[in-house]
Amino acid sequence: MPAQRLLIRADAGERIGTGHVMRGIALAQAWQETGGEAVFALAEGGAAIEARLRAEGFPVIRIAAPPGSAADAAATLRIAANWVVLDGYHFSAAYAAAIHAERRLLVVDDWGHAGRAEADLILNGNAYATPDLYPDATARLLLGTRYVPLRREFQQAIAPRATPAVGRAILVTLGGADPENHTVLVIDALKRLTLPFEARVLIGASNPHGEAVRAAAANDSRITVLERVRDMPALMNWADVAIAGAGTTTWELCALGVPALLAVLADNQAPVAEAVAARGAALALGRLDEQLPERIARRIEVVLRSVELRLLLAQGGRALVDGRGAARVVREMHAVDLRLRPAEAGDCALVYRINANPAVRRWSFSSGAIAWEDHCRWFADKLADPRCLLFVAEAGGEAVGVLRYDLVGDEATVSIAIDPAWQGRGYGTAMLRAGSVALAGRAGLVRAVIKPDNAASIRAFASAGYRPETDTTVNGERALLMIQRLDPVGAACGARS
Repeated sequence: MPAQRLLIRADAGERIGTGHVMRGIALAQAWQETGGEAVFALAEGGAAIEARLRAEGFPVIRIAAPPGSAADAAATLRIAANWVVLDGYHFSAAYAAAIHAERRLLVVDDWGHAGRAEADLILNGNAYATPDLYPDATARLLLGTRYVPLRREFQQAIAPRATPAVGRAILVTLGGADPENHTVLVIDALKRLTLPFEARVLIGASNPHGEAVRAAAANDSRITVLERVRDMPALMNWADVAIAGAGTTTWELCALGVPALLAVLADNQAPVAEAVAARGAALALGRLDEQLPERIARRIEVVLRSVELRLLLAQGGRALVDGRGAARVVREMHAVDLRLRPAEAGDCALVYRINANPAVRRWSFSSGAIAWEDHCRWFADKLADPRCLLFVAEAGGEAVGVLRYDLVGDEATVSIAIDPAWQGRGYGTAMLRAGSVALAGRAGLVRAVIKPDNAASIRAFASAGYRPETDTTVNGERALLMIQRLDPVGAACGARS
């Protein structure tokens, strides 16, 4: 089975910062975890960001064309890939259409600019994202903070944190570029604090104002300037409060439960700060170019002095971002390629290979070995039974699993088996969703019985719209009963994507 290749087309620089590329790293890591390969293509981005990508183990290909141009799209298509991710405001609808004509495509969107983009998937992980932003979209929409891509190092750093009665550790991080040099304004505000504090001020890889920042912090032992930081999670876990731009860093702070004052550094960050503040996960500081240092200092002191406020903000942030968004996105990408087809007589051996695999039999309520002759009789009977729907699931032309529904009246019992070589990629949920559509008009209720310790299967059924009903027994073993109610077109009633 050849590895699927993911190409991430994003750029970085003084003007656009590094957030698009950092978000791409999270998706690339999650893609790798499902056995795939990932490569980055950059038209803009200095040596520092390229070194970062290579240190993560990702090849970097340079695009020798104006970013977002037709020549850029043509150069991107010359790079071999199964999927392309576009993350940047300069990728127009025409650019996306050119890519989508030849590749599977995920477009990452921050504020609705990709509404007319031709794509398989559109990802907007913001708290305010709703389908109303995309009235003309034909792509599947992955909306909200459930889908925030979080890099591996942040996922691993999620842990309980101490909350002192009075905070003193302050982290300042205004993005990878900070072209307007707002960091100096925040340093001015820090110097006006009346509480004892220790601040660590970060200069990003694309920040052109390092000398001015260092000069502003000089001769103040309370303020340390750090450049090219590699262990951001450790710094965030050190901080009692953060002053941050309302970009991709927002979600990292939320996941780690760091109370934050979110500053608006660009127009598209305003709705992010407002939505996160409305959810009780941060405080909105407003546009920094409209703030006086005295007011910023007062807002910082309010957070430092109130342990109750910091606890509430930490709780709100963790409720908003759980760290599993990148894995959810990758599962949806794999699911796009999945197709169900009715099983045929020639599938007997294929179905046997999947169903008889010991890793599959382990989770069956009749887990003994299957004799080939018995399987052949069973398979022929199922194909001939009008009350049985038997499907083979394929992705990229290869069989990944088997799905079966046995119908009695208006109800159906579902059975699913996935080839172990394809497990862990979200195909179970995708098969069950597709199966619900295939059942349209034939069943109003679907039942599944699952071994209680089969956590992966329970998650797949839950993601497909099944809900736990009660405990039961099957062949003398305890089982979890999950059910799904279908509307007449096969959609799960009340299902959540």
